[in-house]
Amino acid sequence: MENQDPLNPQSDTEMAAQMAQFTSLTQSSAMSSSLSMMQANGLVGSTVNVQVDSKTTDNGVVQGVVVNNGTPQILVNGAAYNLSQVISVAPTIANPTPATPATPATTTP
Repeated sequence: MENQDPLNPQSDTEMAAQMAQFTSLTQSSAMSSSLSMMQANGLVGSTVNVQVDSKTTDNGVVQGVVVNNGTPQILVNGAAYNLSQVISVAPTIANPTPATPATPATTTP
């Protein structure tokens, strides 16, 4: 709208169409952000392998999610990573508790 020629304004229908496109783009951006947040939250508790830089990877359990400049990031070993840095995801296997031996039942004569 700021580049319109005041002596030759755009028609009302063109302006309405541009406003509809802008609204659609805004809603699409908000939906994409929501989906990224849901994806990041879905990784909490999972074991991930992340690409730190071109030569380094790190792996660990996703401990939480932080939002940095509107972008969700996962916390692994105390460091924040973008979702695009995730190479692989695996379920975290809990350490099993040792089984307690059963006490034999006693019978009374």
